[in-house]
Amino acid sequence: MKKLSNLYLAFVFIVLYLPIFYLIGYAFNAGDDMNSFTGFSLSHFEAMFGDGRLMLILVQTFLLAFLSALIATVIGTFGAIYIYQSRKSTKKLFYLSIISSWLLPTL
Repeated sequence: MKKLSNLYLAFVFIVLYLPIFYLIGYAFNAGDDMNSFTGFSLSHFEAMFGDGRLMLILVQTFLLAFLSALIATVIGTFGAIYIYQSRKSTKKLFYLSIISSWLLPTL
């Protein structure tokens, strides 16, 4: 059973990360499409860093990612503090809601 779960975990990681590595590899492609690798080039990055609109989009993307990570961290921290300081009966309710959200999709 342990071997099967490790195999499943490896499969999930491959499915998740293989497209990312594929895109990274073809980002350095000299060609204009992703059908065949024609050689190493930085032309796509030169075009991106040379275009002001794309740089604005890139900066806004990083700003949005930073702000959403910051908000999620603050909400998670306050939630953890509240659960830690709440009474036992309230903790059981929180734990029940967390466990049910894990179990219900499997039913």
